[in-house]
Amino acid sequence: MSRTVSEARSLLRLAAECLEYPRAERTHTLPEALRRIELFAAFEDRLGGLTPEMRQEHYVRTFDVTPKTSLYLSVHLFGEENFKRAELMAGFRSAYVRAGRDVGPELPDHLSTVLRHNDCFDEEEWGELVRLCLSPSLPAMIRSLGSDENPYALALEGILGLVGQGEGAHV
Repeated sequence: MSRTVSEARSLLRLAAECLEYPRAERTHTLPEALRRIELFAAFEDRLGGLTPEMRQEHYVRTFDVTPKTSLYLSVHLFGEENFKRAELMAGFRSAYVRAGRDVGPELPDHLSTVLRHNDCFDEEEWGELVRLCLSPSLPAMIRSLGSDENPYALALEGILGLVGQGEGAHV
């Protein structure tokens, strides 16, 4: 399905929820707009049968144990110990502050934070972010999960699809 850049960016803001630590009180499902995308529906279906504690444990095992499955973009771009990570995070933080956003305690390069606040970036900035950060990082994240058995691989594939929408246009 073809979407406009604006529609895809709106869906990416919704998709950010898939990559946030599962809160025990979350009882609602993903928005219908996301459930219509097969990969996100499959993601939610796979996690749907788990208790909140099981979802939290699965999230931690998936993303917090090893750097290669990290959701921090700078880790995939520069490695764990590199001063360029700080530069990238400062750039993200600057965009969020400029837009008047408080992104809370999460580091500014966390994928869910970047997706949720993608409207802090103008079209040119977003295009560069896609080209330089998301396009190289998302496939690496998907590969690091190793299989379709992990529901988060489905969410990341759905996000990659939205990022790539627009036939050469950056979403």
